[in-house]
Amino acid sequence: MSGWNGLRGAGILLVIVTVAGLIGGWDDAALESLIPALRQTNAYYDPFRLWISVGILGLFLIWAGWYLHRHHGPERPLPVVWSPILFWSCIAVSPVFLLSHHGLLPDLLFAEDGPMEYLTVLLLVVSAAFAGLAARHPTLPKPDRILLWVFVGGMLFLALEEISWGQRIFGIETPEALKESNVQGEINLHNLTVGWNEVVRMILACILSAVLLLLPRDAVPGLRGRFMALKPDGRYLPLIPILLASHLYDEWFEQVVSFAIVSYAWLIYRRSNSTQSTLV
Repeated sequence: MSGWNGLRGAGILLVIVTVAGLIGGWDDAALESLIPALRQTNAYYDPFRLWISVGILGLFLIWAGWYLHRHHGPERPLPVVWSPILFWSCIAVSPVFLLSHHGLLPDLLFAEDGPMEYLTVLLLVVSAAFAGLAARHPTLPKPDRILLWVFVGGMLFLALEEISWGQRIFGIETPEALKESNVQGEINLHNLTVGWNEVVRMILACILSAVLLLLPRDAVPGLRGRFMALKPDGRYLPLIPILLASHLYDEWFEQVVSFAIVSYAWLIYRRSNSTQSTLV
C-alpha cells in the first residue's frame, strides 16, 4: 500500500516542479544545456514542452497511485505476468537505440528507410494481419469484430505513414504546400505536429499505461461483459515504465509500441481460435 502512496507523492512532486518551471522559468538554462545531450537530433524540443511533459507524467502518477491504492493491495495484487519474448524484445531495442542515437553505432540503423524503421513497418503490417484473421472468426462478438477491423485500418495507416506513403520508394515529389509545413518535407501527417510530438507521445504513453492498469480487472464500469476478447492481460504491465521513458525519443517509442502491438495482436488471434473467444 505504501508503494502506491509513493507514486502519488512522486506525482505531486513532479507537478510542483512543473509549476515552478512554467511560472518562474526555473532552471531553464540547465535544461537548455541538457536537451541537446538527450536529443541531439531534435533541437526544437524546448524547456516549455519539457515542463508540460513532466507535468502530464506527474498527473498520471497521482492518478495511478490513487487507483492502485483503491483497487489493489495484498488482497488484490496486480496480475503481472512476465512475457519473456515481449519484455526482452522491448528491452533489447533500448540500448541499441541509445547507442545509435549518441553516435556509438552506425546511423544507418535508425535512419530514414533504415532497418529499424522497416522493422516497425513490418510489425505493424503483421499486427494488422493477425487482427484481420481474428476479426473473421464467426464466434467473435460483433462489437469486437468491428473494433478489430478499425484496429486493422489503424495499423495499416500507421505503417504507410511510417514510410511516407511510399514516397521515397516510388520517387514521389512532395507538394510545395506540404513541404513548407512538414518538418521533414515528406508526404505524411505525423511530421506536421513536430514540436509537440513529445507532449503527444507522453499523453499516449499515459493513456496506454492507464488502459493496462484498468483492463486486467474483471469488472470495469461500462465494460462488464463487453469487448472481453480484446482485453490485454498482465503480461503488458511491465511495459509501463518502458513506455513512459521511451516517449522522449521518436524511434525508441515507435519500436517499443510496435513490439507491444504485434504481441497484443497475436494474443487476440490466439483467443479467436480458442474454444473460448472471450478468454481473459
